[in-house]
Amino acid sequence: MNLKKSDRKLWTERAGYGLGNIGVAFFGALITTYLTMYMTNVALLDVAAVSLIMAVSRVFDGISDIVIGNIIDNTRSRFGKARAWLLRMSLPYAVSMFLLFYVPPQWPGAVRYVYVFITYNLVNTVIRTFIQISNYSMVPLMTEDPMEQGLLGNIQSVMMNLGLMCGNVIFVRLLERFTDVPGNQNTQRAYSGAVIVTGLVFIVLTVIMVACTRENVSSGSSKDKKEQAGIKEKLAGLRQVLLDRDWLIMVLCSFLCYIILQTRMTGATYYALYIMGDMGKVAWLTSFNMGASLAAQFITPFLMKRFGMRHVYTAGIVIAAAGIPGFGLTSSVPALSVFLIVGGIGNGLYRAMIPGIFAVLITDIGEKSGKLQAGIGSAGISGSLKLGQGIGSVIFGFSLSLAGFNAALDAQGTAQPPAVNTAISAMYLWLPLVLYIIIFVLFVFFFDRNGRLRKAGE
Repeated sequence: MNLKKSDRKLWTERAGYGLGNIGVAFFGALITTYLTMYMTNVALLDVAAVSLIMAVSRVFDGISDIVIGNIIDNTRSRFGKARAWLLRMSLPYAVSMFLLFYVPPQWPGAVRYVYVFITYNLVNTVIRTFIQISNYSMVPLMTEDPMEQGLLGNIQSVMMNLGLMCGNVIFVRLLERFTDVPGNQNTQRAYSGAVIVTGLVFIVLTVIMVACTRENVSSGSSKDKKEQAGIKEKLAGLRQVLLDRDWLIMVLCSFLCYIILQTRMTGATYYALYIMGDMGKVAWLTSFNMGASLAAQFITPFLMKRFGMRHVYTAGIVIAAAGIPGFGLTSSVPALSVFLIVGGIGNGLYRAMIPGIFAVLITDIGEKSGKLQAGIGSAGISGSLKLGQGIGSVIFGFSLSLAGFNAALDAQGTAQPPAVNTAISAMYLWLPLVLYIIIFVLFVFFFDRNGRLRKAGE
């Protein structure tokens, strides 16, 4: 492989990359936390129908990640591979997100569902895929040093966690600021204004990231860089990644992690509104959890250096799972705050390791095949993220529908059926706990690349 050894990153470059991740997560929080709420409580669409749209869209998602990853790997531009697409897609991402959160109320019902299907796939299947794969590809393209990859992955996770936390806390305040109905954040005007502001923040931070970073690792073979790889070479590189056992295990583990993230983030909104009786408490639920996660991620570079990425990831899964059962044992706010903090620490530890582990795997596979497939390899993170969030939304939506959820009851001042609260608790608490156990088993007993991950800790 025609790789160029890179020096340790300057902190200006690390900071630029981190700021861009704040923007990606800040804007992405709209889909993670607020999209289902918008569709049911503002656009007044049927939760089962919206969930079905998301489920069908997963088929296109699975294809788009591989296609777009391959496009990025074969991109030639003065901005490199990943940075070029971050620039190209930043404005379309902001515009398409605004369209997704503006379902024309005057249109007939069937037409509105078609509109949601088109805009959702434009955002999630196409544009967001370019943004996410390009962003994750930056780590193996910036450096091939395992420790530096782990550090950049940690910075990415810290800043994305910060962006998610800011997105969830600030977005509620923006809804309150732009709403035209005092005391009700769920209005079209509120969402339109808030989406415009967060979109502008995303574009600015993306431009800063592109300006501050460099792609220092070449990904070509011994052929001239300007020569496009033949179809056989492309397919060989694709197979090398897709058939790697450890890469597949990490994709599956990450997929389950992001189902957890989605059900916890979406569930926090419904848990606060329908179980705790105050949607404003979503800021408490998310800020305690994410604040602890963010704090934990500041010490993960030291833990990674001492113990290696593998052990930090495993410990994080165990600690994150330990923070969940407390919600079934007590309703005391101080006690629940402790459990939120414990769970947040675990989240911070394992999520900080995901980008670095993938980067190490991508580099290792590239060294064996002779061609760095950063785009295809990073499609595993993006695909697991989108599929996990999508499936999480589908599971959550269908669970509410089966429980008898009806947003119109809120407008009438009527309580939701008791089964709705049971479904919300199951999705917010008990499903994540089961999935954490599965992730632990997969990673501890089936993941083999111990040596490469230990290098990041040496």
